[in-house]
Amino acid sequence: MAMLLSDPEETDRVLITLASEAHKHARQHLIAARAVLDVGIWSVAFANAALVLEELGKAMICTSALLQPHEQRLANEEVFRKAFNSHEMKAFYAFMMLGMMNEEMPEGMEELFKLALRDARRTHKNKMRGFYTDANSSGHVLKPSDITEEQARQILQVVEAVMALSAESEEALEDPEVYMRVLGRMRQSEAYQAVYAEMDDDSLAELGAQTITMARLLVRAEVPFPEAVKGTWAAPFVDELIADWEERATAAGLPANFVADELATMRISAAAVEGPAMPTQPGANVTEVT
Repeated sequence: MAMLLSDPEETDRVLITLASEAHKHARQHLIAARAVLDVGIWSVAFANAALVLEELGKAMICTSALLQPHEQRLANEEVFRKAFNSHEMKAFYAFMMLGMMNEEMPEGMEELFKLALRDARRTHKNKMRGFYTDANSSGHVLKPSDITEEQARQILQVVEAVMALSAESEEALEDPEVYMRVLGRMRQSEAYQAVYAEMDDDSLAELGAQTITMARLLVRAEVPFPEAVKGTWAAPFVDELIADWEERATAAGLPANFVADELATMRISAAAVEGPAMPTQPGANVTEVT
């Protein structure tokens, strides 16, 4: 995708469709990776698993752009384009999600970035080795068979975990009209507008630090979502959404404690995800082929 559209609503629709289709294609690559793993073709299994991460990362890049005001994403179009078209950056987004949801997640955003970028680069290198026979400048032949069973099974574990963590996002994207309405309500929020009105390098760094703190609370302490966002940039916006939700619930004749009960069960944590065990390292720690 070379450029974003000038019309904000059309851009939203394109981004929603791109993200949704990327999720679907990721599942197809996962089916292929499992199939060739079962017959012992480790190189092709690894390569297809790496493509799962790239498609999921592509979906994350699109949904991240959906959260931004249109003026800001147009201003950052070059950043979006480079991320969207980069194999390593798409995998980086997937590893960032894994890192933020890992119980052993790093203490700071800088370390999380470092580990995610390391694993994205290793994964891309291994993927290319799995796809192609080649030779380096010294004449050493680089063979797909260099990819081991351990490496293939390791990346499948990572992929299964990221796929499980992405399931709710994938489900939300299945109804574009509802997604568009939620975006509209979000952008009308005074808290949302305030966050982006004051955005600069320092505030962006603070936003990142607060985001990783929220994720850490949700994953480690198992606290409800409203508790995790207290004192952060997201708190005013979440408070507005809760007030709106309560008003709509009352109008619909639901019990007075309906919203509170629902919020008490909201968790975003590794323990809440149905699926394979999360990798135990702070990063996925992908083993690089030699």
